[in-house]
Amino acid sequence: MNVNFQRFFLIHPQQERKVWLDFHDYANKLFAQDAEDFWLNPMQYIFAVKQAQGMLRSDILSIPIIRFFENWLRIHPEALEKWKGKKPTFVCKKILTEEEPLQVLLEVTNGLKNLYPEQLPLVLVLSSPGQWLRLIQNHLSEEKATSFDSEAIESVAIYLADFLRHFSTSGISAILFEDQDDELVCLNEWGELVQPVINVGKHYQWSTGIRLKSDVAEDVLQSLSSLDFILFADASPSAIHSLWQQGLAHIGGGLNENFWNQGEIFPSSDSRGLAFGTIPAMAQPEKVLERLREFRDADRKEG
Repeated sequence: MNVNFQRFFLIHPQQERKVWLDFHDYANKLFAQDAEDFWLNPMQYIFAVKQAQGMLRSDILSIPIIRFFENWLRIHPEALEKWKGKKPTFVCKKILTEEEPLQVLLEVTNGLKNLYPEQLPLVLVLSSPGQWLRLIQNHLSEEKATSFDSEAIESVAIYLADFLRHFSTSGISAILFEDQDDELVCLNEWGELVQPVINVGKHYQWSTGIRLKSDVAEDVLQSLSSLDFILFADASPSAIHSLWQQGLAHIGGGLNENFWNQGEIFPSSDSRGLAFGTIPAMAQPEKVLERLREFRDADRKEG
């Protein structure tokens, strides 16, 4: 059974703030010594995540799908040889049907749900269709890929939707588009292009969100109003806090690089929301724990 994401995270004024931490690279560094097979060794991955979660107590766990495929391609460069000269969309379709990375992901997903049954929402991070196409193109050719047309984006969305059906019984609570170049926001029709993925999410009662690198912008919020949640990875605590004060608790962010490195804090207020951020891989454990303790202590005092 999946944890109801919206009930868990669309926070009521009386509830305390939720904290969503992306700590994969940090956990790999701290508990797996930057193991080369971190992403393809389910037991090692689950152990590192369990150790990190025990320290950090994130209110959500996420699994970045593309990282598993990226590392599988790194270890198996021969896999693409038979598809040299083919279109990136065709190759992406074939890659998503490969058995080994899929089985690793299923083992990881089921392992985490067994560790935390009905406690934490588990989110599959999809990455944008453009990121998948660039991953494939960069392995197929020495020429670096830049952008892709709407037809290519839509095709990959269909392949991703089919891929997600493998997780229908894995206890997933939500799916997250991760768009490092904010290309989806630049496409007025992006919702239509990725509709196959959104439809699968609705069918399995998964919430759908997007993670952006850009700072908060009103036009972005309006264009993405149909989504259940939006994460701004680089947004400052003050920018996110102002949205929470408007009652937009489904907007996450604030735990940016400055928060971890320079001690930037959230303004004092009784507003509630979803604090989100990535812990830098090289962050000092003592400093990370100190920052989280200060943040949570301030939150309890406000409550």
